[in-house]
Amino acid sequence: MKLVRIDPDSIKRDLESHSGDEIVLGELWPSAVLVPVIQKDDNFYILFTVRTRDVEHHKGEVSFPGGARDDADNSLEETALRETFEEVGIRQADINVLGKLGDHKTPSGFHITPYVGFIPPSYKYDPSLIEVDQVLEVPIDFLWEIYKKGPQPFTFRAGAKPVLAYEYIYEENRIWGATARILTEFFKIIEEPSS
Repeated sequence: MKLVRIDPDSIKRDLESHSGDEIVLGELWPSAVLVPVIQKDDNFYILFTVRTRDVEHHKGEVSFPGGARDDADNSLEETALRETFEEVGIRQADINVLGKLGDHKTPSGFHITPYVGFIPPSYKYDPSLIEVDQVLEVPIDFLWEIYKKGPQPFTFRAGAKPVLAYEYIYEENRIWGATARILTEFFKIIEEPSS
């Protein structure tokens, strides 16, 4: 398998033709995240945040910018954009939203709708001191090499039985759970069989 050329037009087409999982909301909390893609020269990166220990859920975990839907949000896309601004200071006008992935859910009760968007390179982030401990720009090529290896034995907690799952480790940061599943879905969309 090879990584197709990454550009907004091709990703937008891929997302338009993608039918991701639809999960019934039920008792889950509606939420949305942004998968921010950055192009710097010929290199591409995905932006993640490391959550602080002060947040209510997923303390210290690596995640995409996003969060729970507010009553004032007109759509889940608006939720993703609002939360991205609140968490890392990226303005809605600076995000080129290309489409959405399938639904995901977390054991903590969140129903996540992810959106993919390009953001300008060399952006001056303004992370929330309450929510964001660190902003990570991770090279897509690095993540792609891990993805190509396929799911690996993964242990959720000490003593638990390992399961096969995707896990991405970058500079001692562990990308796992819903964030890893969302990233993996994005990679499945933009890959193509090698000729």
